[in-house]
Amino acid sequence: MELYKQYLLDDGVKDNHIIHIRFESLEYEDIKTYKELNQYILERINADEINYILLDEVQYVENWEHAVNSLHLMKIQISLLPVQTHTSFSIMFNCL
Repeated sequence: MELYKQYLLDDGVKDNHIIHIRFESLEYEDIKTYKELNQYILERINADEINYILLDEVQYVENWEHAVNSLHLMKIQISLLPVQTHTSFSIMFNCL
């Protein structure tokens, strides 16, 4: 995920258009449910512009897919790119 974030930055994407959440970090330990995740993302999305959301270790969030579905229902265009390793599952998606 760090490499992809750097790729986006190098490609001219503004840092405030990248929402990168690493759930193994204590910084995000308060995001435990899909409702908290959804709220966190909505508070940071830049309306009418492409946003990139990188979720590392998303399996720590209970029912995280409900947050993604909710964003989709709000007519936010989402493209998912699963990144799976032997110990974790992460997703990247962009929103417009």
